[in-house]
Amino acid sequence: MEDLNFRKGDAKTDVFGSDRMLQPSPVERIPDGPTTPEVAYQMVKDETFAQTQPRLNLATFVTTYMDDYATKLMNEAININYIDETEYPRIAVMNGKCINIVANLWNSPEKDTWKTGALAIGSSEACMLGGVAAWLRWRKKRQAQGKPFDKPNFVISTGFQVVWEKFAQLWQIEMREVPLTLEKTTLDPEEALKMCDENTICVVPIQGVTWTGLNDDVEALDKALDAYNAKTGYDIPIHVDAASGGFILPFLYPDTKWDFRLKWVLSISTSGHKFGMVYPGVGWVVWKDKQYLPEEMNFAVNYLGANIPSISINFSRPGNQVLAQYYQFLRLGKEGYKKVQQNCINVCLYLKKQLQDMGIFEFFSNDMPNPLFIWKLKEDKKRNWTLYDLSDALHVEGWQVPAYTMPKAMEDVIIMRVVVRQGTGIDLADLLMEDIKRCVKQLDTLKEPTVLPTRIPNLLVNGGSGIAVGMATNMPTHNLSEVLDGCMAFIDARGEMEVADLMQYIKAPDFPTGATIYGYAGVKDAFETGRGRIILRGKAEIETDSNHEKIIITEIPYLVNKAELIKYIADLVNEKRIDGISNVNDESDRSGMRIVVDVKRDANSSVVLNKLYKLTALQSSFSVNNIALVNGRPRQLNLKDLIKAFVDHRHEVVIRRTKYDLRKAEERAHILEGLIIASDNIDEVIAIIKSSKSPNEAIERLMERFSLSDVQARAIVEMRLRQLTGLEQDKLRAEYEEIEKLIAYLKEILENDDLCMKVIKDELQEIKDKYGDERKTDIVYASEELNPEDFYADDEMIITISHMGYIKRTPLSEFRAQGRGGVGAKGSETRDEDFVEYIYPASMHATLLIFTAKGKCYWLKVFEIPEGAKNSKGRAIQNLLNIEPDDKVNAFIRVKKLTTDTEFINSHYLLFCTKKGVIKKTLLEAYSRPRQNGVNAITLREDDGLIEVCMTNGNNEVLIANRNGRAIRFHESAVRVMGRTASGVRGMTLDGDNDEVVGMVCIKDKEKETVLVVSEQGYGKRSDIEDYRITNRGGKGVKTINITEKTGKLVAIKNVTEENDIMIINKSGITIRMKVSDLNVIGRATQGVRLINLEKRNDEIASVCKVLSQTEEEIAEEKAQREALEGAAVHEHPIENTDFEDVSDDVENKENVDDTEETTEE
Repeated sequence: MEDLNFRKGDAKTDVFGSDRMLQPSPVERIPDGPTTPEVAYQMVKDETFAQTQPRLNLATFVTTYMDDYATKLMNEAININYIDETEYPRIAVMNGKCINIVANLWNSPEKDTWKTGALAIGSSEACMLGGVAAWLRWRKKRQAQGKPFDKPNFVISTGFQVVWEKFAQLWQIEMREVPLTLEKTTLDPEEALKMCDENTICVVPIQGVTWTGLNDDVEALDKALDAYNAKTGYDIPIHVDAASGGFILPFLYPDTKWDFRLKWVLSISTSGHKFGMVYPGVGWVVWKDKQYLPEEMNFAVNYLGANIPSISINFSRPGNQVLAQYYQFLRLGKEGYKKVQQNCINVCLYLKKQLQDMGIFEFFSNDMPNPLFIWKLKEDKKRNWTLYDLSDALHVEGWQVPAYTMPKAMEDVIIMRVVVRQGTGIDLADLLMEDIKRCVKQLDTLKEPTVLPTRIPNLLVNGGSGIAVGMATNMPTHNLSEVLDGCMAFIDARGEMEVADLMQYIKAPDFPTGATIYGYAGVKDAFETGRGRIILRGKAEIETDSNHEKIIITEIPYLVNKAELIKYIADLVNEKRIDGISNVNDESDRSGMRIVVDVKRDANSSVVLNKLYKLTALQSSFSVNNIALVNGRPRQLNLKDLIKAFVDHRHEVVIRRTKYDLRKAEERAHILEGLIIASDNIDEVIAIIKSSKSPNEAIERLMERFSLSDVQARAIVEMRLRQLTGLEQDKLRAEYEEIEKLIAYLKEILENDDLCMKVIKDELQEIKDKYGDERKTDIVYASEELNPEDFYADDEMIITISHMGYIKRTPLSEFRAQGRGGVGAKGSETRDEDFVEYIYPASMHATLLIFTAKGKCYWLKVFEIPEGAKNSKGRAIQNLLNIEPDDKVNAFIRVKKLTTDTEFINSHYLLFCTKKGVIKKTLLEAYSRPRQNGVNAITLREDDGLIEVCMTNGNNEVLIANRNGRAIRFHESAVRVMGRTASGVRGMTLDGDNDEVVGMVCIKDKEKETVLVVSEQGYGKRSDIEDYRITNRGGKGVKTINITEKTGKLVAIKNVTEENDIMIINKSGITIRMKVSDLNVIGRATQGVRLINLEKRNDEIASVCKVLSQTEEEIAEEKAQREALEGAAVHEHPIENTDFEDVSDDVENKENVDDTEETTEE
């Protein structure tokens, strides 16, 4: 039987005598059989041989050296999984000891025997645990306060390590970055606080910034944050990311306050495998007290033999890391750590001095709190290499010394960094400096082509993408004719052009696949700043064939794959994410692209097309980032910069070319001068040549006889006999004359910059005439993003709000009319203690201005309200708006085009009425700038509340009614226009403290409108408006209904017409809809008729609403008509969401009010 322990022919005595060492190592598949451990070890060792000198890696912060005992200890425990605490209880105890030691190094105030902390896989997991704890604490507090908690953020400098970017992305927490600059090299506390708000979970200073090696001033931040928290009432904490500094500060700078000695520092994370001096894979996070570690972070499992708690993101973790960390604490002690860290800093200082003495480097900072530092090259235009080249050269020598660009706001600064760790001594530093000096000397001798000629601006015309010098670049393509026109205009203007002037010639990027640029703002940003987001839409049109509609796509955006687009559309249809598509087919051929999307008969083609734009790559974006090397340095270039760089390049090319042509022309003219001399003395020349023994002798004699140069004499000796003919002699002189003209022209180009520019321009014109073409990509200037309105038909809806704040929209057609006195139909399903309180009609595209009892104004599009069936509960309005828990909605105003129709909003007003009889009038324009958190719509006095808001045109009459059945009528001109935050003036005088206003109506058509009043017990009536005489505001009013025990108090007043229906909602959730025309108009002082029978349910009326009257047949007919019509996409420009404050225009109750009380009429 064959021995499978060895490959056939393997030598059992020597590894390199085996056949296996002659075979390549596997790449894709596992070998069929085994080999010896010696062979396997040697193969792996050989493949990584060039990379097995980790001490030469001066890029990493991670420990690359531990003594033999530490290495032995780790190897002996390499198979221990720390999570199995029941199997390895002493390691769990040792872990607790490590946490205690680390916590006390950071001056933890916690009194418990075991400090609150956790083992992590490096500082990355430790940072995340600290960040998650801060987020959970913040979220729990916000929930308890009843405030929204969906937009958390944290503040950090741009010098963050990448884990914080991961944290922000994975937990969907906004990362607010404070820029580092050459002036402010660490986190600026004041700038950090400017970014804080009520949603800030923590501020994160860094001790040992990865980019620079510097420390943020935590003590200054804590002091500033303490004042900020006291001022705002927030309690924003600090989490210190001490990945590097956590094991340096306690030993080298024990008096520096950065740790738990500071009030707001609640957690600190560090990396044990950096300056904690343990091999890779260990980190620590410690909290100030166990109260700051949320309980929900403690996960327990019982499937490993016991109930094992785990505070970690990663589950399994190596136990030998704990042993190694504890070994280092025992082995080194405080003094040992101090000496190792100080030696590392001393080596850094030595290296810095050596680099400084070379005279070509400058340093980012004079401080060196941690054993790492960075440097950059001094400016030198003659130098043709960068730090990237030096880094690559050192890498060839085996060193890893990184070169990179600084973070945001300093991207144009290229630096190199050295990190010195345990294991790096002066000898290694000397070896590094020897290699740096040798590499610099070698780089200084290298030459590279400084000019690569091009006739067109390739960067603009052909675009480009990729990552260069550590920075991503993404340039779009442009139209050749437009770009050349722009370049020629730039030349004509001598560069005195701005970006806006150039945009007259270069309209926008032009993509080879055509499509349409949708909106110009992104183009403008890209041209002006070098960065912008351009929206691209494929071209599509709707075709109708035999009453069947199809969407025909003829062009798609740049870089979109047609086959993948079609597949994705089909997937969306199958997943029910797009309705209305029956089939997608590719009918493209050599004549062009044609993707056919069949639309179902009952679907709206325009809505389907808009959904395709929204959900697929049929509309996509191109993110412009114009970064290029200019004179060896990366720069972000706008349109003018790009064209100027190209024109300067062409100028240099033309000058260099002209100098070359001039030199060649002068050399030719020199030779021609000699040949003409020879022609004039041909007999003597021939005699000299014939009598010479050799060509060299002939050359020397000709030079002596005719005072010729060596080049001229050599050309005469090599001249052919055919040039002695008369015709050739004439050609010779004619060529000389042409050469002389050429020389004069070339010299003029060099001397006259205008002529040089003309040459450049003529060459550009030649290219344009030969290769120029028309634009392929259209531009739609006026549009930006898709409006959400495009996805909803503009149907009429009923907005329902319950007493407990649940909101929904229901199509109006679901409600049917009943006769007067019916018992109603179930209109809303609510909780037992809840009831429907308000019903308002609105169309889908309208904006609702929502006013609350506390006088706040919010904005909500009708289509943003969740749709619910007639008997569904709806959704809590607090989930849609940031309404305070103890506030409730009291009024809606529907405006069709709030942000776009400036004429309308500047000619209409909002009338506010409070339950204490105060009225205020404000221009609608003051409420036309939506803000997410709402604004104060009116300043309310104590114990007052907003009950009604009406929109007027400035010439309406107002009717206000109170609970005791009286109403007052006056013209709105009696109320002057006030600011948004004003309090208002008295509108009606109430009977006493128990009385209050129940409603306000604005009369707009006295001929058609009547006044409808409804009482608590279901009685109501209509009265003529003229029954209420016009008085001044502030009076007590006249009787509007005869209040009796049978009728109950007044609950509602509405202005209605014959075309209205009214909807009455009971506190039990019962609704009834009846026609206003069924109610007779009767006297003002009567008690009315029964509108709804409340006796059967012992119920009360909660709210009354008026809607347009429609029969069920009309509803069905309109629905059918809507489905047959094509929905046109409506795009409205969103205006900037800016803050605004009006000057308070508060008026006292008695100011400008006629306080004469009016006698109540019976």
